[in-house]
Amino acid sequence: MELVAVIKAIDHVLIESIAFDRLVIYSDSQYVVNIKSRLTRLKEKDFLTKAGRSIPNQTEVRHLIRLLEKYPIDLIKVAAHQKQTQNQNYNREVDKLVRRLLREYIRKIKL
Repeated sequence: MELVAVIKAIDHVLIESIAFDRLVIYSDSQYVVNIKSRLTRLKEKDFLTKAGRSIPNQTEVRHLIRLLEKYPIDLIKVAAHQKQTQNQNYNREVDKLVRRLLREYIRKIKL
């Protein structure tokens, strides 16, 4: 799910022609954030596991890698599901925002 969310966020920026010098995406998904560091190995292994099977979500991983290679994108890991503190916690903020937007969307389609 996180993989798709990051891809859709990047695609949205591109489709809407939002100008950027560098796109910075914060994610609590270690899997997503570490794709850049695993990029060479994934390609060398042709996106196969040690057992010779396709990696999960291969299509999405390939898509994200193409985007990362084409555009200046930084993926930054944030802690997930942390308790509220005085420090700004982007993960909590995004969770709240998504829940609010989802509730609004559901209300709209029920009308």
